[in-house]
Amino acid sequence: MKRKWILRGSDYNRAIDYIERKLQDKSYWAHRPFDALHYARESWSRLNLNEKNVLNWIARHFDPIQTNKLRTALRVAKSRQKNPTASLSIDLPTHQRLAEYANRYGVTLSEAIDRLLDLANQQDRQAKLF
Repeated sequence: MKRKWILRGSDYNRAIDYIERKLQDKSYWAHRPFDALHYARESWSRLNLNEKNVLNWIARHFDPIQTNKLRTALRVAKSRQKNPTASLSIDLPTHQRLAEYANRYGVTLSEAIDRLLDLANQQDRQAKLF
C-alpha cells in the first residue's frame, strides 16, 4: 500500500511557492503535452488553496517526474533548515581530490571534510602529547 502524502506547515508553504515558480517556467513543462501548462495555470488560478486541494492539483497536473522533483525539493529544504549550509570555494584539483576521497568512503563532500578535519585534529592532539 502506498504511503499517503501529507502537506503540513512549512512543507505546504514551500509546495505552493514551488508550484507557483514552476508555473512560470516553460522549460519545466517542455516534456508534457502542449496545453498542459495552460490548463495547470488556469486550474491553479481558480484553486481554493488548502492542503487537500493542493494535493489533488498536484495529482492532476504534475506527472510522476514532476511530483518527485517537488518532493525532493521539499526534503532538501527541510534538510537545509535543520543543517544550515555555507558556500565554500576551492580550486578544481582540490575539489577533484576531495570528491575522490568522498567516493572512496561513500560519503558526501561535507562529510569528507569533517572526516579530514577530525583526522587533522587527532594528529594535532597526538603531536602535543609527545
